Amino acid sequence: MNETVIANLAFILFWLVVVVLIFSAGQRWPRVRPFRAKIAAQWRPALAITLLALANKGLTGSGLVNPYAVALFCQSLLGLAVARSIANYEPLLLMQAFIDANEAGALWA
Repeated sequence: MNETVIANLAFILFWLVVVVLIFSAGQRWPRVRPFRAKIAAQWRPALAITLLALANKGLTGSGLVNPYAVALFCQSLLGLAVARSIANYEPLLLMQAFIDANEAGALWA
C-alpha cells in the first residue's frame, strides 16, 4: 500500500473513531449525552449530504463506491450537530423551507 492509501484510511478511521467515541461516551457520561442526542438527530441530513456527494462522484465518472463517504458522513454528523448548537442558526435553511412548503402542500400540488 502506498502512502496516499494509508493516509486516506487513517483519515476515514479518525472520523469514524471520533463519532463512535461520542456515541459510546454519551451512554456513560451525562455531560456528553445532549451532544450525542444532537448528533443522532442529524443522521438524515448527513445521509442526504453523503448521498449527494456520492451521486456527484458517480456522475463525474469517479465511481459510486467510495470509502471516503464514511468520513464525509461522520463529518456531516458532527458539523450539523455543532451548527445546530449555535443559537438562531439554521444550517440547512433551504432544506427546511422545502420541508415546510411540502407539509403545506405548496410544492407538489
